[in-house]
Amino acid sequence: EGSLAHYYDQIQATLKELLSARSCDEGEFTPGVDLPLLTLPMREYLSVSTVAYSPVRSYQGKRLALLDLTRNPATMTTKTLASLIIVARAIRFIQDTGQRVSILTPSSANKAIAIRDAVLRAIKAGLVRPDQLNAIVIVPVSSVPKLRNTALSMDSELRARNPVAVYHGTVPGDVKAIAREVMETHREYLEKNGKTNLWYTLQLENYLAADVVRALSEAEFFPPAVDEPRLHVHAVSSAYGLLGH
Repeated sequence: EGSLAHYYDQIQATLKELLSARSCDEGEFTPGVDLPLLTLPMREYLSVSTVAYSPVRSYQGKRLALLDLTRNPATMTTKTLASLIIVARAIRFIQDTGQRVSILTPSSANKAIAIRDAVLRAIKAGLVRPDQLNAIVIVPVSSVPKLRNTALSMDSELRARNPVAVYHGTVPGDVKAIAREVMETHREYLEKNGKTNLWYTLQLENYLAADVVRALSEAEFFPPAVDEPRLHVHAVSSAYGLLGH
């Protein structure tokens, strides 16, 4: 099974610890911290969150190993874990209330790919309907070649419900400012006219909750030797994963 299902109880506890006491900015929507019941459809939804541990050749007498968190072939990014949990929280809210959720996120590409894949997986697993959950992503034009051609772009209904907005400006990082301005200026209008809840997911705690999987995996499957120190080398794009570990 996927690592998220394997550590489901610990992740739920982490979400409650990190987010329960946090207030929303300016009354913005969040779906709460509860995850759906771990049913067979949920296990299928989470099944791509596998983690692999691979020993590699030693160097100067030091043992080396690789922890691979990019095993989902539809995304090939570590953002898969956090995105699956983000969407799972939206699923639980929809199941409990019947209200719609629209996820809004800026991205250089990886987060957009992972969020869109998670939304598609939720729909395919029958956890939500296409009219109940959708994602709007904002990416710089330089990132467009990285995006995946999935049912969210090939199916006309899903494509209309899950748009990709492309920013042609000279500073790629401005997508964050654009998304923030959409929330501050147009949120109430979009929620009222779209009959949805607009969720801006670029929040540190949303990623820490899933990134504890790294630490849990190490502790369970290859704990450090008592008499031997360990050096942890971590590739990050935004440092969210490193802080989570």
